[in-house]
Order: sequence, then C-alpha cells, then structure tokens
Amino acid sequence: PSAARLAAGRATMADLKQIDLAHQAMSENVNDPARYAESDVVFHMAIFSASHNVLLQRFGYLVAEFLHLSFDMQQRALLQRDNVQDFSEDAERHRAVYERVNRAEADAAADSMLEVILDGKRNLIDAVESLREQGLSKK
Repeated sequence: PSAARLAAGRATMADLKQIDLAHQAMSENVNDPARYAESDVVFHMAIFSASHNVLLQRFGYLVAEFLHLSFDMQQRALLQRDNVQDFSEDAERHRAVYERVNRAEADAAADSMLEVILDGKRNLIDAVESLREQGLSKK
C-alpha cells in the first residue's frame, strides 16, 4: 500500500506504461495460472519501481520472492483439487490499483492495493489449508 500511495504521486509516464503493460498481461492470462502469476509479480514490481523510493524498491524484491512461493503453493493446491481457476476478479482489483495510481489518488491507490494484498492472503490461507487436508487424506 505504501508503494502504491507513493506511486500515485511520483509515477512517470514510463512507469504508468509499465504498470499498464503488466496489467494487460494479467488480463490476457486470467485462465493460465503460471503466466498470470508471472505478470502479477511484474505488476507489483512496477508499482514498487514507480514509488521512486529506494527502500521500497529493494523491499519489492523480497515481496517478489514471496509472491512466487505463494503462487506456486496456490497452483499446487488447484492442481491437486483439479480445480480450474479464473483470475478475472483478481485482475479487476489490480486494475483499480493502476487506475488510482494513474489518477494520482494516493489514498485510494493504497486502499486498492491493501484489498489486493488481503485477497492474496485469503487465497494463500485457502491453499495451505487445502494442501494440508490433501496431505492428511493421503495418509
């Protein structure tokens, strides 16, 4: 949320283009979990970069690693449940972040990013629970 807040006030046209391109890739891959995950990480890295804050940009690399691990766990859970995932709603939440950054709405951008993060947290908790249940049922 802090990076989105800063990006709303500091993003250059080039930054906005990178965020938009990342979001477009997310939207094009809503039914491909691996590609969606990659474009999601690119989106978040673009937000960190657009903050023009060195500390947040460096923190972004830690977040990227966590996102990769989180998406991997979620995808394993989906594959084991033989469940098809559509990430359209998640892409829309990310679009809201982009639009608010683009309109320089700092507080709204932070709020939208918090919504994205909390949704990701819920999805990760569900994946962990699912993997745990599947592990117990195999024993």
